[in-house]
Amino acid sequence: VEAFREANQSCWAEMLDTLDRLKKEAPAGSDLPWVAEVISSSIRSRSQFGAVEAQVWWGQESITTRSHKDGATSLLHLSITLSGSRSVCVGAQRSPTAADVWREGEGSMRNEDVWNEGVWNDGCLRTVQMKPGTVY
Repeated sequence: VEAFREANQSCWAEMLDTLDRLKKEAPAGSDLPWVAEVISSSIRSRSQFGAVEAQVWWGQESITTRSHKDGATSLLHLSITLSGSRSVCVGAQRSPTAADVWREGEGSMRNEDVWNEGVWNDGCLRTVQMKPGTVY
């Protein structure tokens, strides 16, 4: 984890500069300066990727785990495939303000199951094959 932080130091520096600019340009009364400071503080104290979790599976048969959101224990999330292969299915909006992620009448914030392809609009769900050395 520390090696990843160090190797990407120029990225963190750019993020800090951008966050500082956002704080200065935020509209009066906005929560943006507070949020930007929380993120900046985490990066300055080198606590991004502050938790390490392992998901291990042995065996030849394939399994499908429940749909879930990664990164709940870290401000930023890094996943590395060390061996074997897996598919990661990612559901996303088309834009930051898009409300058309799910097919009409099918999905809701309570039903974000990436394995249920029928509820997602075209282009909002992607499956990525992960092999040893791939990251997201």
